[in-house]
Formats: sequence, C-alpha cells, structure tokens
Amino acid sequence: MQDDPGRKGNGMIWVAVGCGGLLLLTLCVATGFGAYFVMDRGSSSPMSSPMPQAQQPTGPGSGPMMPSQGGGTPGATSSVEVTAAVTVVTGSRPVSEGAICSFRVERLPRSNGAGYWCRTQAVCGGKLLFGGPTAGYFNCRMTVGGGAPEITGGDPDTSSADNDASFAIDTTESSVVLRDDATSQNGEYTLVAHINSLR
Repeated sequence: MQDDPGRKGNGMIWVAVGCGGLLLLTLCVATGFGAYFVMDRGSSSPMSSPMPQAQQPTGPGSGPMMPSQGGGTPGATSSVEVTAAVTVVTGSRPVSEGAICSFRVERLPRSNGAGYWCRTQAVCGGKLLFGGPTAGYFNCRMTVGGGAPEITGGDPDTSSADNDASFAIDTTESSVVLRDDATSQNGEYTLVAHINSLR
C-alpha cells in the first residue's frame, strides 16, 4: 500500500499547528511568571515604599512639614502681630538701622499634647530672617488677653545647627534679637530691634 501524499501533508500541518500552540502557551506562562516576579520584588523596593511621614517637632527651631500661609499656621490657638524698628546691626548687615520688622507670633499646641510652643516668620526690611516653610518654631511663654500681650522665648540655634537664624523675643523688654552664622544666606550678623507695637 502506497502512502497518500495528501494525508502526509495534512499531518505535517497539524504537527506545526500543535508545536506553534505549545510554544505560544509556554511564552504566555513564562510572561505571567516574569510579571509576577517583577511586581513581587518591586513591592519591596525602596523606590516603591511609601515615604516616611515627617517627624513632629521635638525641639526649638524644628517643625512639622507645614507650609507658611498668609492667614497663619493651621492649628494656631492665638497670635500677636509684632512691629519693631531695627536699632543695631553688626556683621554682614542684611538690613540697615531703622528697617521695620513685622511678623506674627502664633501659639501652637505641641503634637504630644504637653503644652505649646510658638512660631513666627520674622521679616525685617522686606527680608525673611527667621523662619521658612518648615521652620520658625521656638520655645516660648505667651500670654494673651487681660491686658497687653506678653511673649518671651526664642530659638538659640543658628543656621549651622537647625537651618534658620537664632531668634529671641521679650515683649516685657520691648526687644527682638536675631543672630546668624556665616553658613546662612545672609552671612554672620547680629540684629537688635525695639518693639513699637503689639496687637
């Protein structure tokens, strides 16, 4: 009995179709495993891990990541507007004598619920000398109501320690003192201002 060439050709077609299907199935499975492996490893990658939350303030001059807003810092329990005139400037002199300092001191509750501290953005002669989007915090005593407001306190650290100037305020003495070191954008200086008004 002789082989039928037509049947032989049909068989070869079915073998080719079967091999092609098997190859396609293998590629699909391999692609699925590869995608799973990449996704599984990617979830433990540092690039895909959630960013850690900013630490809450723990000392003078540091603060939570909250922007400074014209209407004040969210969560402030009270605030006092301070106006002072610069009387003495030494060092790099970022502003001149006679320049006006104008800023709001806000009282903010500490994140641990134990007391409060103050925050300000001290601008003198149109220059921000103390504070910033994540700075401007200092230990303070602030009394508002029942007479003239009283604020005493400050941040003793300069820019090399906490990225903003040293700041001190004492409304009972009508004084504001700002000081910074050579690492700051304004250079090393000391500024004394006399408080003219509190409201």
